[in-house]
Formats: sequence, C-alpha cells, structure tokens
Amino acid sequence: MISGAFSVNGTPGPLHVDDANDADYGGIGALVVVEDHGAPLIISGGGGGDGGGALRSWRLDGTPGPLHDDDAHYGKIGALAVVEDHGTPLIISAGNNGALRSWRLDGTPGPIHVDNAHYGRIGALAVVEDHGTPLIISAGNNGALRSWRLDGTPGPLHVDNAHYGRIGALAVVEDHGTPLIISAGGDGDGTLRSWCLDGTPGPLHVGHAHYGRIGALAVVEDHGTPLIISASAGGDGTLRSWCLDGTPGPLHVGHAHNDWIEALAVVDDGAPLIISASADGALRSWRLDTTRGPLHVDAHNDRIEALAVVDDGAPLIISASADGALCSWRLRACRSLIAELEGDAAATLAVRQLSFASPLEIAMTLPAELAAAPVALAAALVMLKRIAAPAGAGGDEPRGVKRLVGLPLEILIHLDELRAERIRAQMRLLEVQGQVDVVRAERLRQQSAAWRLTQVTLNEADDE
Repeated sequence: MISGAFSVNGTPGPLHVDDANDADYGGIGALVVVEDHGAPLIISGGGGGDGGGALRSWRLDGTPGPLHDDDAHYGKIGALAVVEDHGTPLIISAGNNGALRSWRLDGTPGPIHVDNAHYGRIGALAVVEDHGTPLIISAGNNGALRSWRLDGTPGPLHVDNAHYGRIGALAVVEDHGTPLIISAGGDGDGTLRSWCLDGTPGPLHVGHAHYGRIGALAVVEDHGTPLIISASAGGDGTLRSWCLDGTPGPLHVGHAHNDWIEALAVVDDGAPLIISASADGALRSWRLDTTRGPLHVDAHNDRIEALAVVDDGAPLIISASADGALCSWRLRACRSLIAELEGDAAATLAVRQLSFASPLEIAMTLPAELAAAPVALAAALVMLKRIAAPAGAGGDEPRGVKRLVGLPLEILIHLDELRAERIRAQMRLLEVQGQVDVVRAERLRQQSAAWRLTQVTLNEADDE
C-alpha cells in the first residue's frame, strides 16, 4: 500500500488499515478525530457494503473502536464533523442523499436527524458557536448553505445560491470576535466567499481564486491574523492563501501536486505547516513562505480524499484514500539530532544553510553514532554542499575538495553514498514522470561527476 520510497521524512506511523472502508463503494470520504477515554479515536466515513454509507472508528494501533455502522446513510458518507453535546463527543455525518445525522461513540443515534437537509449530496460540514451553543453548517451540491441546531431545527444561516453549482469546501474564522463562514466554489467557478451567521456576505469575496474548482480549505494564523489557505481541484494543483479582505497572502505554490488537491490540514511545527493531499496519492507539506516542509511522501496507490491530525506526543498525520486504506505519518524520522544541534548555535546555523527541502533531512538519516559531534557533522554537510557546485569557467576542480582533508572519513563516505543515492532516485523519479527538466538533469549530471571526483580525492588521501 505504501509507496513512499524516495522520502526519508514522512515515516509511517502506527495506524495502517488496508480495508478501513469498502473500496468497491468509494473507500473513505471523510475523517475526524475525537477523544475516547483520554485516547484519540479516528472516525472514518465512506462507502459500505451494498452501497450503504459506513461509519467506523479506529484506535491508533489499528484495532476497531466502538463506533461501527455500515448503514449509517444511504450512499457514501462525504463529510463529517464533531461537536460537544453535554460534555461528550457527537459525530455529525452527511450523506450523498442529502441527509444529516448524528451519532454517539457507542453507535446510538444522536439528536440530529434531517433526511432532506439538502437537495442532493452534502459536500462539506463545519461547526461554529452561536451564543454559546454549537451550530452545524452544511454545504450542498446545489450551492446552498444551511445551518442546524443540535435538535435538528434550522439555524439562522440559510443562503440558497451561495455559489454557482456545488460548494467544494468550508472553513470557519473569527473576524473581530464573530464567526465568519468561508465557502469555496466546487463547480468550476473557483470562487471564495464569506458569510456572517445571519446570511449576509462577509468581507472575503474572490472571484476566480483558482482556475477550476476549489477542493479544500484550511485556516492558519499569520502574525496574529487569520489566513485562508485554498487548494485547487483543477489540473494545476495550486495552493494559495488569502487575507480576509481578499488580498493574496504569502503562500502561492503553482503545481504543488501533479493532480487535484483533495484535502488540507494544518499542524504546528514551530510555525504553521500546511499538509496537502492529492488525487495522485501524494502527501506534501508547505510553509507559509512557500518552502517545502518535512513531509513529502507518495502515501497511497489511489486518490487521498481526507486528512486529519492527531497529537500523539508529536503531530501524526492521518490520511484516507478512495481504495479504503487508512494510514498515518510522522513528520520526521528522528528528533534526537535536532535537539542536539539546537544546543549548538554554530552547528544549527551551518545546517540551515543547506539547500534541501528540509534543513535536517540528510542529518536525520545518519547512524546514531555519527550524531555525537554536531559541529563536525554540520561542517561536513556544508562542505558537501559546496563540493556539489559546478566547476569554475576555467575548468578548476569543484570548490571545497581540498578542504575535505581532516574531516572524519567515515562521515564523508556515508554522506557520499547517501547523496549519490538521492541523486539517482531523483533522476529515476523525473524519468518516470516524463517531466525531465533539461537544465536540472544537466545539474544532476554535474553533481554526479563532482561526487566521483570527490571519491577519487578521498581514495587518494586514504592511500597517502
């Protein structure tokens, strides 16, 4: 199931269930996380046997939880939400037939049961607080926005034509202390809009925020102000960010994925980290300055339709796909070297000069015994970066070769092998995708030649 062979980050977590929901009926369409007796419980909604809408629960070790109902809805479950009801979690589920229902963790039905909440499929759910009580926001296939109280009665928000066609995603932000609903167009208009709870339009209105439909939304804080992250479900796979006044934010990544972006999540990795999931089965991560984060893995063999985040002492990303697989991923393979490097300012600064997707990506793959001398390790990494630079115009040898003398040979050999394998993997991946960039390929060839020269130099130094 897992195919992330080219990544040293995004290591698998404890949860891995191949058939969490029936692939023949659409797999998993939605995820939420609740707390059950002090431990996280993953709720998955999707397709069940005979075309029903299955609602299931899973512990982090992959064992089933208490909630299991294969006929929670008629048709696949496409959206889930969680509210607190008298101190206990209540799961809200939305079906492809327009029904809205609620469930206790023991599988008994909750107070919300609305058979015709929308005409057709409900594509997204969100939860806000209205005068101290929870309010469920639902988005329909016909562009309508509705709100519901826990007893199933309609709430104040009711907009019939919030968008042209279906609504692809919902998010909630606070604007000067009042909740604001963000809705995204899901039928090709690529429009972002905002709504107050009384149904009046809010300040955010961006026509054609994306080319094609918007498949996912997320909200982050950027210097104390909310920032809306939107993801294209068109072929361009673009990530963008927006301030509440409609002006573009700092994040803008074209072709973040090779296919539609189906889901977003946010984790705190010292700074906001955006997790994106695509129809090509890939998971990626991004910082607000558009640089890549540590998670980069080909996670599933089918499209990823839902993401969730669990705090398991460190952020754990839960991903669910259309083939029914449920997987978990850690952001980094090892934190011991990070802590050690952070205790040495010079070493940390040196490592952060590297041009890899994650500053510690190479360092985290080293054997534990080589992490004992962070300053030497950081120096070696910086040397290796310089060595990889092309030769000068006059045909001089790559910069930094002579400075290898005196560095621990075992570190250099290990890093030499690791970097060479990384280069080969990059070449293979580019060839498979059919997107070989001539300039980049030439640079990789130069790097390979530089590494061969380095190896010769090391061998000569060893012979002497």
